[in-house]
Amino acid sequence: MGGRRKRYGSGRYTMNGYRVSEVPQAQPPSSKQPKELLRRIFMLLLAVVAIVSAFLLIRYFVWQAQSRRQAEALKAIYYSTEEPQAAAASPQPTAAPTKAEPRLQATAVPPMPTTAPAYLRNPTLKVSETFKKLQKTNKDIVAWLSVEGHLDQAVVQRNNSYYLTRDYLGHRNDNGALFLDESCLLEKRPDALIIFGHNMKTEAMFGWLHRYRQLNFYRQNPFVTCNTLYEDGRYVIFAVSTISLLNGSLKYLNIYDLNSPNTARRESAIRQLCSLSEHPQAVEVTAGDQLLVLVTCTGDDNTRLLVAARRIRDNESESTLQYSIQHTTR
Repeated sequence: MGGRRKRYGSGRYTMNGYRVSEVPQAQPPSSKQPKELLRRIFMLLLAVVAIVSAFLLIRYFVWQAQSRRQAEALKAIYYSTEEPQAAAASPQPTAAPTKAEPRLQATAVPPMPTTAPAYLRNPTLKVSETFKKLQKTNKDIVAWLSVEGHLDQAVVQRNNSYYLTRDYLGHRNDNGALFLDESCLLEKRPDALIIFGHNMKTEAMFGWLHRYRQLNFYRQNPFVTCNTLYEDGRYVIFAVSTISLLNGSLKYLNIYDLNSPNTARRESAIRQLCSLSEHPQAVEVTAGDQLLVLVTCTGDDNTRLLVAARRIRDNESESTLQYSIQHTTR
């Protein structure tokens, strides 16, 4: 064993023949590696967000186009001048004449009505031919709402959630549809027709109602037409109000009090609605008037924008009402 053992130390050999300075050392983990991993994860998340956003945006415009197509198709039916064809009666065989004994005929006495009909001009609740055609498309169509130059659409009714996210044919659509509140029973002629619609940024549905907060727009567009299954109606707007849904708030209003069977409650709700109106009140309104209330959201879950109108009375003219609205100031 004659050779010298190589000693350890700086600049000296190790047992494996390497210098100490040349021995491979374990490298500490680089701080760049976790940063690079985080950067990649962040970029991946951005890509996912971009893809999802693009999908939602495309779907939104597809739904919007779908709503427009349906509205146009329903308008074509609503304004169609074609009369429904009556089914031809099948000829009946002629019976051989027989000699009948003379008989006294009893005169039928019609029963006396116990209450006044809901619709004086339509006591039998006959559905108009126009709505018979519309209901072949969707039996939930119960009214037609129009403001010249701004709105011309069907109104449906089921429950108060179904048409929040469905179009007029019942297909999924976040634009929803204009719908009559489920508590408004047309067969009994409600004191107020309460119609809801989404406040869409594109001004679809009731997204354009915010324009009524401008006095000039209100003065130029004070009339609304709302025809239902059983009668036609022309209304004049008397209040544009932002109300609170929080009981105890100074702007609180229970919307359903406007359709309450209790006259005093209706009167109180009408007074509150008028007091909250953003415009000078130029149109008289009482609890005896039938109301039309258009409701949409405001961006605040606790408030709603209401555009309220009343049916034009038999002794009124639109020109007189228009003049009053144009010249009334606070």
